Amino acid sequence: MVSSDLVNRIRRYDATTGVFEGFFTPDDGLYAAQIAFGPDGNLYVPDFVNHSVRRYDGNTGAFVGTFASGNGLTSPFGLAFGTDGDLYVSSGGDDRIYVFDGATGGFQRSFATDLDLSSLTYLAFSSPVPEPRTYLLWLFAIGAIAMRLRPRLR
Repeated sequence: MVSSDLVNRIRRYDATTGVFEGFFTPDDGLYAAQIAFGPDGNLYVPDFVNHSVRRYDGNTGAFVGTFASGNGLTSPFGLAFGTDGDLYVSSGGDDRIYVFDGATGGFQRSFATDLDLSSLTYLAFSSPVPEPRTYLLWLFAIGAIAMRLRPRLR
């Protein structure tokens, strides 16, 4: 999927060939910026003009409804689902990040409210890095298996 704020729609491309397959979302005046698939498989798109986050069916692209809005959210641009499953949305109107429940869209809290930035845009989360002892346990396990499988020297 590729968002385009010029045509106000989400485009679908073949993942292998890159060939344009058509529009995924209806032409409903959406000013699409960053997009994200949620844990439920649906597509979430910030609605910059209407100060909300829209939800689209992840298979058909049909508009499901407004997922999150209000509580000060203005001109949302970027969004990402956090490692906690909640939806984080950058609010370009007041340079804050708002957190909404990832399942219901209910407002949770403001996050990082003192960013002192102008026009927040994209968000991304990285996966947590495993603790060093996790690597050591895996290395030990692999070593133990390798020792049992190696041919015995006589």
